Amino acid sequence: MFFFSLAALMLMACDKAEEHRKQVAAEYQKRLPEMERSGIVAGPDEPTFEESQGVKLQLPMSEDQFLELLKRLNLSYDLQTIIPTPWHSKKLDVSKMQRAYQIYGKTDRARQVAEMYRAYVDESGRVVYIENMFGYFGSP
Repeated sequence: MFFFSLAALMLMACDKAEEHRKQVAAEYQKRLPEMERSGIVAGPDEPTFEESQGVKLQLPMSEDQFLELLKRLNLSYDLQTIIPTPWHSKKLDVSKMQRAYQIYGKTDRARQVAEMYRAYVDESGRVVYIENMFGYFGSP
């Protein structure tokens, strides 16, 4: 009887988890077209760069303006001259990008994860796309 109850509880937990995954996926599909139009994209169940940093951006924007914003937000970044493939966009033409910036946000040491973003700069020197990334720490 105990094993039957345990199995029933596990099945209910799996059903709830599956229901939550479906809800997250449905909400993401609703948000995705607007994120793609704005050029600021996050993964499912993640806040965008704008939401995390409390700013409203209008892309494309000049690279200089964007770097000034990063300074005001006290965000560090690294320049990437080898342009990585975006995680969240199949439409961004990487061959037209001049460079990318990897940007470092808040760190949650308890969960061993850090917010990271990547911003893509086109041949005209304009930031045209920003996406979420995450960094994970190894065990201490």
